[in-house]
Amino acid sequence: MTSTLPSATSALKALVSFDRPLAELQEALKDVPVDIPDVVVLTRREVQDVLQRFIGGELDVQAVEEWANLIEGRNGIGFEVGWEGELSEAIHTLANPYLTSQLNIDLARELIREFRE
Repeated sequence: MTSTLPSATSALKALVSFDRPLAELQEALKDVPVDIPDVVVLTRREVQDVLQRFIGGELDVQAVEEWANLIEGRNGIGFEVGWEGELSEAIHTLANPYLTSQLNIDLARELIREFRE
């Protein structure tokens, strides 16, 4: 596993920062071992950035949902200390709009506010 760890870490970092197109992220994640320990941390800032990109029109609802689905339950990604529950809940909400709430501008702004210190 150690030989794949740098590429897996790189793929997971790209995922949490959403700095590549979804198709490219999905392809890179195929090589991430299922038993990988947490090697990257999803922070409030990263979720806020994705939601700001949605509000600004750079990302659509489907892209945010797919991004959250790629993160939800994935090994290798931990959550910012002290915000684990809130981040996990936000990712669940974004990944499962039919079970929770459909993403819209108001919900995005509400989630951004919740992550402010």
